[in-house]
Amino acid sequence: MNAMRQHRPAIRALRFTTLVLALVAACATSDVQATDTVWVATQTQAFLPSTTATALPATTSEHVVAALNPVLPDSKPTPAQVQAVVDYLQQNGFTGIKVSSSQRLVDATGTVAGIQAAFNTTLMSFQYQGRAAFGNNAPAQVPQALGGVVVAVLGLQNVATAQAVVEVAPSPASTKARANAAGTAVEVAHELTEFPAFYDADNLHIGTGSTVAMVASGDLTAVLANLKAYTTSHGLPDVSTQVIRVGDGSYQDDPAKDLVWTTAVEAMVGMAGGLKQIVFYNPPDLSDANLILGIDTMEDEFSWPVQYASELLPFAISEDDAHRSGLMAASDNAIAFIPENIAPSGDDGAYAESEGVILDAQGNWLVAPGSYTVNYPASDRDVWAIGGTSLYTSGGIYASETGWNSGVAPVDPENLTSDQQLHAGGGGVSKFEGGQGDLFNHAPWRIVPDVAFDADPASGALVYLQGNATPVQVGGTVLAAALYVGLRIRMGYHPETPLELLYTCYADYHDHIKNDYALSGYSMQQLVHPVNEGNNGYGGYGYNAVAGYDAIGGWGSINARNLNALAIGYFHD
Repeated sequence: MNAMRQHRPAIRALRFTTLVLALVAACATSDVQATDTVWVATQTQAFLPSTTATALPATTSEHVVAALNPVLPDSKPTPAQVQAVVDYLQQNGFTGIKVSSSQRLVDATGTVAGIQAAFNTTLMSFQYQGRAAFGNNAPAQVPQALGGVVVAVLGLQNVATAQAVVEVAPSPASTKARANAAGTAVEVAHELTEFPAFYDADNLHIGTGSTVAMVASGDLTAVLANLKAYTTSHGLPDVSTQVIRVGDGSYQDDPAKDLVWTTAVEAMVGMAGGLKQIVFYNPPDLSDANLILGIDTMEDEFSWPVQYASELLPFAISEDDAHRSGLMAASDNAIAFIPENIAPSGDDGAYAESEGVILDAQGNWLVAPGSYTVNYPASDRDVWAIGGTSLYTSGGIYASETGWNSGVAPVDPENLTSDQQLHAGGGGVSKFEGGQGDLFNHAPWRIVPDVAFDADPASGALVYLQGNATPVQVGGTVLAAALYVGLRIRMGYHPETPLELLYTCYADYHDHIKNDYALSGYSMQQLVHPVNEGNNGYGGYGYNAVAGYDAIGGWGSINARNLNALAIGYFHD
């Protein structure tokens, strides 16, 4: 049987639209007249998948947010540029206007009529995947005087939203076995405290002095209670928590999201052997406008490693959708040059844009089988992307890993006409994000993932929920990404992060450079566990694992003991 995953949920009531303007630092006058009729396109494109849409009521009140995204790193839009946007929103009737501490965001409230007048588009309502949705029927535009400032307008649609999912193993879970040099290795569920030994981190220091940050949406009451119960029952030190609410909308409990966030926090704590604190940047939902508020606030408060050891972005959205909506343009600068952003590659295999829904009930393809897509923010070149593996153990000891692919299963198992969804580790080549130089055949485009860890629910983690007598057996690349966060913390702090060091080592091999630290006697094979088998597609399509770097497992999974010894030998001798 295959793992189950919730398909795209409704975000919230239609009337609570959140809108984001993404702005760049550029020359612009602060005098934008309401009569200005020369329009300049932003990077936000039309989102209107239905031909039976109707216009939203013009008097509906909507919350809007402007995101300022300077072109140059470590710079901010000038006060005059920020004021130009504030003035323009005021001219169009927006109220409650606020500027964020990062100077990249401005939020306000206005009517649909005001939004449409300000951005020269129309908001339409329609049914989409069984829910009420809305979208803009034309690309968002701004007057010419703001053309050098505003690069995107978010919140004009709720069709494309970020997803945060885990893969839950069926009960009872099946057991898979494969032959290896030591005999027969199997996939079985594991306690999270077992994973440090699997990835060679059990003799490294624990993370009780480290603080991590993550984005998590909705009411987190149950998540905090689950974490407290987990540390108590497993003899781990208490973890301090802080919840920083950002964004607009009501906070509601979502059991599916509770499991995702609980998986992330328990995996980080279990792998790290404990944490000092987890700081949650907490929007009400994962709509693009609220999401950018959470990302931007977290990045603005980042100070590595003094404040946060790592920042986890435990969600995924097709990079095609992120590009169309403007989320990519709005968040790229906030994310840039932060060394420890971590994101899952997604659970959609090679088909991120369709969220893995690739076949109808009769097995006919719903997408072009050879057209592959990846998820954002994993595809961002300033984010470490973590893919998924199937973990095999023998006698409780690590044996091997392959690329995770559980195959297809009905989106709705109780519906005989349900479409079929692929459950596999995300990976592939970005269409929009720059790559890792000339190291790989697909340069200059970014390849996802960088490394991979256990994500197969058949070999997944036991996650504990307060009040439940038995744990839930969970997989998915959110688990893999959280495991990497814990592993990274166990490796301590060096001038280069573990993955930066892997790329440095590869460059030394590639260019045949001999120097006093060139792997310090370690071969590349000793720094990672290879993932040389597997595929993330279906029916002969998708990417295949190969020896070395690929779009299934990246470099492989990390041998923390050897990579940490290499870092110590190079940076601290």
